[in-house]
Amino acid sequence: MGESQGRIDTQKFAMTLAITLIAGIMLWQAGDFPTRVALFPRAITTIILVLGIVDLVRILRPAVMQQAGGAATESDDGMAAQEATVPRATSTAGAIAWFLALIVPILLFGFLIGVPAYMALFLRLQGKHPWPTVLISVAFVRVLNLPIYEGLLR
Repeated sequence: MGESQGRIDTQKFAMTLAITLIAGIMLWQAGDFPTRVALFPRAITTIILVLGIVDLVRILRPAVMQQAGGAATESDDGMAAQEATVPRATSTAGAIAWFLALIVPILLFGFLIGVPAYMALFLRLQGKHPWPTVLISVAFVRVLNLPIYEGLLR
């Protein structure tokens, strides 16, 4: 969306800024926790904070480069072209339908059948993946099936 021309995607910038600020506030709040309790929140929020700052710099860089008189580089053009090939957008009704397509088989047949069936349908119909990819993915999910108490799942 014109990042190579120096324009900033304001929605992406606002969302990244909000998440980064929230992570910063959470990191500051974790300072009052005991050391062992604060380890996990500090680790996660530090990662989010660092990645948020990096993403903000990446979003703002084309505009700053253009204002400074610099031309867009090849990597900026490649990044803009990559972002232009986003997956198909799904409407709200479509998202709700896919959610129900997950919930109904789980309620009728249980997790062990419902989740792989949903995954196969989603990959084939929404993702437009070929059948070999779908079957390999479903087989992979079944192989990774962890030994859990199946009484609640059926």
